Amino acid sequence: MRASARGALLLSALLLGSCAGSRGSLPPEPPAVPRHPLFAFRAGFWVSLHHHLRGEARRLDLVKEGKLEPEPDPASLPPAERSAWEGALAIYARTMATRDLVFDPGMAEIKNALAGVGGAAHLPAADLPALPPEVRTALELAAPVYRARLWPEHERLARAWIAEMAPLVDRFGPAIAPRVAAANRTYWPAEPIPVEIVPEAGPNGAYTTSPPTRTSISSRDPGYRGLSGLEMLFHESSHAWGRALSESLAAEAKRQGVEIHRDLWHGVLFYTAGDHEAGARTRRRAGLRSLRRQEGPLAGRLAAVPRADRTRLARVAGRRSLLRNSRAGSGRGVHPTGRAAVMA
Repeated sequence: MRASARGALLLSALLLGSCAGSRGSLPPEPPAVPRHPLFAFRAGFWVSLHHHLRGEARRLDLVKEGKLEPEPDPASLPPAERSAWEGALAIYARTMATRDLVFDPGMAEIKNALAGVGGAAHLPAADLPALPPEVRTALELAAPVYRARLWPEHERLARAWIAEMAPLVDRFGPAIAPRVAAANRTYWPAEPIPVEIVPEAGPNGAYTTSPPTRTSISSRDPGYRGLSGLEMLFHESSHAWGRALSESLAAEAKRQGVEIHRDLWHGVLFYTAGDHEAGARTRRRAGLRSLRRQEGPLAGRLAAVPRADRTRLARVAGRRSLLRNSRAGSGRGVHPTGRAAVMA
């Protein structure tokens, strides 16, 4: 039996076993298609400043080595603005740069608090208990510089991203959402999932914290545009159920006496988020790009391949390409067994 077939059987058995007995605990059947917007896209000043400051603080050493240009360049700022910006960066370098955006509960609380402020001219004097005093100081120091020097462009990019993605969600979302939720043995949330469009969102360009479920996604990452961006939206929203899936897979693997990689759940989320019409288009496009790059008998001669065969090859190559490039939570990718199961 081929490795991919064995992997598919293993994954199927694990998923079926992990779902066994869960039907009785499900709530009454909701409408097949959610009757509200699936996502609430937002472009907030304070949460964008927070992510940008953290990113700049993490890059300080590379800037000092001349490998990256700072944004903005402190040397280009008037003395008062330079002092304020560098003071804010120093605070973030000391307190924020090494903290994990996903797994640090305090960071999720800070993000949620700042997202709630939106584009207010000033941070509220109270009602932000999740915001440490020194972080508030840094944000207030940096805010005038950011608003004048960077925010107009960052906001423009965020609005452009929303303008591009919203129609795709409207077109494909009503069909995708119930399937993604059903694949995770749950229902789509009763309220739109907040999605913060920020200039950067950590090393992978997007991440989700839960509960409450809130996604942050970079407006400047070219990999999160068009159909690829649509797939990532649904993948990220699936992280709301990722822990339950991971725990149920682990429990079922233990019951069956088999060993699975700890990131198998993440590969499953990638697959279920892309297992739809728009995802198939994404895989075909990625596959054609992959085929055009590779050496060998197909290189430069795709036009000579019959259309049906070209589409089939593109689907296979695209699925491999997307899985190879998927950002698993540990940064090490999906285990071969999980990859074989997903590709089957």
